[in-house]
Amino acid sequence: SVLNRLLEILKDSSFFVAAGSKEADPYKAAEEKRFDALRECFALHVNVNAASSDETFFKFVQNANCRKPDEAQSAALIRSDDMKSWQPKIDKIELSTDAKNLISEIRRKCFDYYVSLFRWKKIIRILKTCAFLNGRDKIDLADCLLVDYAIPNRIVEGILKQKVIDGKLDSKQHIQYK
Repeated sequence: SVLNRLLEILKDSSFFVAAGSKEADPYKAAEEKRFDALRECFALHVNVNAASSDETFFKFVQNANCRKPDEAQSAALIRSDDMKSWQPKIDKIELSTDAKNLISEIRRKCFDYYVSLFRWKKIIRILKTCAFLNGRDKIDLADCLLVDYAIPNRIVEGILKQKVIDGKLDSKQHIQYK
């Protein structure tokens, strides 16, 4: 019942929600079907590594209060007013033909991994936001690298590696997204 209530809240939310998990391998987690409904609510799945050394671990756990951002970090924070003013501009971002072709190929080849239309809509919104924040009016192939974090599937990883990383990025884009 707790999981069902959480799902209700997440589906009704207009916010992007971040959460942590003890699952170390997002690909393995995606293969297990028991949490599909919950996983569907999260747009991106990013593996966060554990503290790798004792020094890093104790530095983290002994820090009593969160560090406040300095002036430069505060200036870089995205404020809700910024987000509200960007929404209409993000709505106008289009998919390039290359991006459409790549997304179509992913949809065709991932027939055994269900991705709802609702989730695809979130994925496209993230890609549009990425293009907007990089000053472009179209989603390009480099933006599509984020699909690997939205659909943790080895087939998606392979398609993106073949089409985007190995074949389609020019040196400027490769440096920007490395």
